[in-house]
Amino acid sequence: MASATVLTTQPISLDRLRVSDSTDEDAIQTTTQATEENNASPPEVRPRWSDRILAQGPWDQKVTPDMLKGAPSLPMPVEISDAKSLAPFFNHLKHGGSYEIASDAAVQSQQASEPYYNVPTLEFDKGVLYEDGRMDLCKMALGPPHISTLMHSLRSNTFVRHFLLGNNIIGPSGAQAIADFVQEFPDRIDTWYLAGNCIDGASLALLTDALVKSPAVTNLWLKRNPLGPGSVDSLFRLITQTPRLRTLDLDQTELGDAGVAALFTRLAEYVPPTPLPMRILYLSATGISSAACEAISRYLASPHCSITSWYMSSNPIGDAGAKALATGLQQNKTLQRLSLQSIGLTDEGATVLISSLQGHPALQTLDISQAYSTQDLNARFNYLSAECTINALSSLVTSSTPLSYLALGPQSFCTTTALPLMTAAQESKSIMYLSLKPLIPSRSTPKDNRRFASLSKALRTHSLSNIRVRFDKPTMTYQEWEDDLKRWCISDEVSVRKIDSVYRNRAAQKARRGEEVLQKWWSEEERGVLEGVLQA
Repeated sequence: MASATVLTTQPISLDRLRVSDSTDEDAIQTTTQATEENNASPPEVRPRWSDRILAQGPWDQKVTPDMLKGAPSLPMPVEISDAKSLAPFFNHLKHGGSYEIASDAAVQSQQASEPYYNVPTLEFDKGVLYEDGRMDLCKMALGPPHISTLMHSLRSNTFVRHFLLGNNIIGPSGAQAIADFVQEFPDRIDTWYLAGNCIDGASLALLTDALVKSPAVTNLWLKRNPLGPGSVDSLFRLITQTPRLRTLDLDQTELGDAGVAALFTRLAEYVPPTPLPMRILYLSATGISSAACEAISRYLASPHCSITSWYMSSNPIGDAGAKALATGLQQNKTLQRLSLQSIGLTDEGATVLISSLQGHPALQTLDISQAYSTQDLNARFNYLSAECTINALSSLVTSSTPLSYLALGPQSFCTTTALPLMTAAQESKSIMYLSLKPLIPSRSTPKDNRRFASLSKALRTHSLSNIRVRFDKPTMTYQEWEDDLKRWCISDEVSVRKIDSVYRNRAAQKARRGEEVLQKWWSEEERGVLEGVLQA
């Protein structure tokens, strides 16, 4: 994993990550709102991290039936677009258009470049094409009325290779239109980004029938679609039969603990004739608890496990689930990234989990911090406070494990308790990022607060030294690392760059600046739109 990070004593900030890295598009919190009315009421200000985490305290490990189902998979609220606003982009595609101005329809477009990466783009009122083959219609709300027109427009277009259609509520009829396209043109599309589209289990079965025959598809993003536990057969087929599928995003798809357990029970028992291509798996907010963790653990221990990046945040895993995972992790040889934000972890489960990773031959990234969407997704904060956890972490960073990124974020450690970890990390030749913010200042030994700050500064210098050695760049600065490399500690560059979207980035930036609020929930009056989509 070509990535690096420097130490900070603050929790990871999603403001410093590009939006497509987030596994929850609704996770971005906004605390300000621009308004044209002088008498508008002030926006709701959410409590600070420390207040929220300390108010929860250690999770009592009680799992409710709703938690086992996983978070609801509704897309973000949108209004379906009119045909006129989409027509210029569709016509450009129909005439074989690319990111260059070539078709007559392109006169209604503007040439630009993707922020930061400077990839040339051609942008219409609705729709963007990138030089690297991305087609971006995220948040443009095609709905059932326009998805068939889009797929028809693409029949004569061989330029588009990465299909970005996040939060477009296309429903079952849209899934059928895409499946028909894949059946006819199986060699065309590499990346299908279909998050937030009201695709249910029956619709997934149609897509699966087509995708398993596609030698082109490598990435399938299905977050926030109501796949449900009935989709296990389709998911098993996708993983075991799609020739080149390396990334599968199942975040917030209502699989439930039982559904995930059933899927990985089958995968753990499956002996593939050749190694499976699957490398990156997203399963956050799916209801994973003890039963699923036991099945996942068996798969992790299997010699046929090929996963290198696994994301399971915002699940009711708790201490029992963490202990179950530890059994498989101790035998696993492939995992490079493991994200377990907000899984209700306490010191009891954390020490077992962390200890199981000592000496892991591949692990580079471990994230047991807090998810920004914890409370929105009815998840539980990780609550770590004891010396035993710090001791386990200290042993991990000084073991033979090639750990370069360790995210703890805000935790209820006392600064005195946390000191040994800061000291141990300076012995590591691989650590490039360590995020820890103790929420309890030392009152019995006030000088330890100053010592923690001093050790943090020293560790940042040490981490930067490791970065420069790792990349053979003796003059690399923190800003250069932050602008270019940090996100690839957390995410796989090959797959995530293919779904970067100017539309998703712009929406997040406006929310952060207070120019608009991201609407996360459908009102009762708007529910009819969703019902119409599902019945179309």
